[in-house]
Amino acid sequence: MTRVAVLSFAVFSIVASIQPAQAQVCDNAVLAFKAGKIEQAAQLARECIDAGTVSGDAYKLLAISYFLLQRFDDYLVNMQRAAELNPADAEIHYHLGRFYYEAKDYTKAMDRFSRAVELDPDNYKASYFLALCKQGNSDEKGAAEGFRKAISIIDRKRIRYGWPFADLGDMLALKGDFEGGLSWAYRAIRNDPSLPYVHYVYARVLMNKEPTPEVEQELDKAIKLDPGYTQAYFLLGRYYTKVGDKEKAKVAYAKFNELKANPVPSPFGVRRQ
Repeated sequence: MTRVAVLSFAVFSIVASIQPAQAQVCDNAVLAFKAGKIEQAAQLARECIDAGTVSGDAYKLLAISYFLLQRFDDYLVNMQRAAELNPADAEIHYHLGRFYYEAKDYTKAMDRFSRAVELDPDNYKASYFLALCKQGNSDEKGAAEGFRKAISIIDRKRIRYGWPFADLGDMLALKGDFEGGLSWAYRAIRNDPSLPYVHYVYARVLMNKEPTPEVEQELDKAIKLDPGYTQAYFLLGRYYTKVGDKEKAKVAYAKFNELKANPVPSPFGVRRQ
């Protein structure tokens, strides 16, 4: 993940019973984190805890800092400690769920996401990732219900978060419901046209039927938003192959192979598919 992206979804305030002697270092840890000074934030958060601040928020800040520093074992230990200290914090369970999801430990991930949703029924991200876990466990019916639940929250709160729209559309299209899949994929674009993934999925759904010029247009949008989008170049190569443009297909596949060998982090700090 990029630091900027994580700062956008994980800005924490340490507010739990901080003693005056410890307040300055704890506040400084938060400020360092917000400023993107992650190593400093981790050091100050550790000092804050060592000084006697037994707070779920302090451990959560330390854990996220370790995650950004790619110290994943330290991240897990400290986020688990945060959960022990503040078991009613839905965001802590969500973050642990994300960790287990990326490790493909869907059982543990589902436990954490389910807990997050139980504590905060409007946690649309937890609902979405719970649906992804069900999809990973071949529970397509449960996945579809989960995507729809997340979408209902997003619609009600008017949030820009196109992922569940796109994944529901992609899943329906793969099951043979082209019109339903295309409709949801289009809704994903309307929800958040700045997200490269929604353009990629819309193009992929279209390709399931025929290689229309709209496929190229949507993939161009995805690549413009995220020049390192490896799978978008592969799909673009398939498109050019199908329409008989061998030279452009060769260029697209070459770029795909280049990025596959030398991946470029997403500027959005999120997964690609």
